[in-house]
Amino acid sequence: MLHLLAIDCVMCCGAAQVINLCREYDEMITDYEALTSDLLEWIKKTIESLNNREFPNSLAGVQNMLSQFNNYRTLEKPPKFVF
Repeated sequence: MLHLLAIDCVMCCGAAQVINLCREYDEMITDYEALTSDLLEWIKKTIESLNNREFPNSLAGVQNMLSQFNNYRTLEKPPKFVF
């Protein structure tokens, strides 16, 4: 009888661990979906802004564009994900 109780106890604890893992995975999936949605939106906006531009024909204009690019590269662009 105690042997059966011990087996039930192990099965119960194992089920609880599986349920907790499933909850964690669901949270991770939700976070991933939110991040990918944000990234896709950022990509669409960035492509639109890059396609709708004209290049200046003066040194000051080119320097201004370089400054904007540096701001984009350091502030707006998401960092690379390294494994």
